[in-house]
Amino acid sequence: MPPTTENTRTVRDKLTEVRVEKLRAKAGERLCVMDDGPNAVRGFGVVVFPSGQKTFIARYRTRGTRETSRVRKMRLGTFPEMSVAAARARAGREIGTRDAGGDPADLQAAAKFAPPVETVFPEYLHFLKVGKKLKPRTLEEYERQGRLLILPALGSRKVTEVLTKDIAELHGHTLADRPYLANRVLALLTAFFRWTETRRLRPKDSNPCTEVKAFQEEERERYLSVEELQRLGEALRGALEHGLPPAQNRKAAAERRLATRRAERTAAYAALPARERRKQPQPRKPYKPAKPKLIPSNPFAIAAIRFLALTGWREQEVLSLRWDAVDMESGRVNLKDTKTRQSYRTLSAPAVAVLAELSERPRPAGSPFAFPGHSARQPLTDIKHVWESVREAAGLTDVRLHDLRHNFASYGASALYNLPVISKLLGHKDLASTQRYAHLTDAAVLRAADDIAGGIAAKLDARETPVTPIARARARGHK
Repeated sequence: MPPTTENTRTVRDKLTEVRVEKLRAKAGERLCVMDDGPNAVRGFGVVVFPSGQKTFIARYRTRGTRETSRVRKMRLGTFPEMSVAAARARAGREIGTRDAGGDPADLQAAAKFAPPVETVFPEYLHFLKVGKKLKPRTLEEYERQGRLLILPALGSRKVTEVLTKDIAELHGHTLADRPYLANRVLALLTAFFRWTETRRLRPKDSNPCTEVKAFQEEERERYLSVEELQRLGEALRGALEHGLPPAQNRKAAAERRLATRRAERTAAYAALPARERRKQPQPRKPYKPAKPKLIPSNPFAIAAIRFLALTGWREQEVLSLRWDAVDMESGRVNLKDTKTRQSYRTLSAPAVAVLAELSERPRPAGSPFAFPGHSARQPLTDIKHVWESVREAAGLTDVRLHDLRHNFASYGASALYNLPVISKLLGHKDLASTQRYAHLTDAAVLRAADDIAGGIAAKLDARETPVTPIARARARGHK
């Protein structure tokens, strides 16, 4: 409210649009009318100035004893720009904030000087990093989403100015063609604004992401048939023995980068004075090789892909595997730092054979990793480019590396292994994550029921041959 030297006269009356419209203050004094009546909000009122300005206020006492508490007044808005009903509703919310232990006047003052998102968001990531709340790769993904998506859209706004419509615009329009990424960004922003509330940078319960509905996600599970597994094995052997050409998407990206560099060199050459152009050779014209070269694949990357298929482990669990965590005799592995913290796994004989073969390959001296990188201090960091070439050679372009994990679990469920066993092999924290494969277990149980009952039915019907799979399918009404 503007500074003034007038005296203040306070009265109580039921505030309505008509009464507030008729209120007038005498010269040299202010008139303060506090809300009264059965539906009144205690502490809500309007101040009328001699100039005719009418300002809605919320008056309250902060929490504490009489000695430590303070009487505060908060400006809500002016009449008629703000209606009486809207002002009364806001007064109720603000005074309710005081009842919950906050100070709405302090929050309003803080909002005036609130920092922008581009300042606060890096602080949030630092908080996660220092508190070791996340895995390094998750933190890297959060930093990437912030740099490429969140800060360009919201970075210049104050944290208190970001509204639900801004989040909905980013989630529902900017990222509408990438629903999975849109949902990950929405989850990150929800946690970020919840954190700003705990730091009193935003009012309590003001998270702008709450009312934004996430896109419906379909389970992206892909299982490999016997024939597809055979093609994958052939592609892995071919990559190890002869090498594979780069995947089409990487080859196209390389060609685009090459074309961009040539266009830049040509433009720079054209911008030179004629005298300078005569002194320099013209940029070469683009050319295309007759046949794509076969690139020898990293044997450790090929072994890592095979190991993923044989264990169902997560990619980073394989790439960061250390020799001191493996007991080759018992096939037991102690993974100390996984998505579910420490995890004990059991290796199959084929998986142990992969590790045994790796132990005989040349590697950087002193490397503690089963799948080493170029130096002894780091493991193999990326197998994505090798995987893209392998899956393209196998005709499996829709298969992701993570689908090898789903495939391992599906084979286990189809072989009648129960969910706790599969959960232990995959390193799930609880059975809820493994429950998605329950339908595969049901199918295997149905097959077992058909086999058992088929043998019994053959005896009951005096037949020597049990019911065939085709006959069972017809009996169940399938073609």
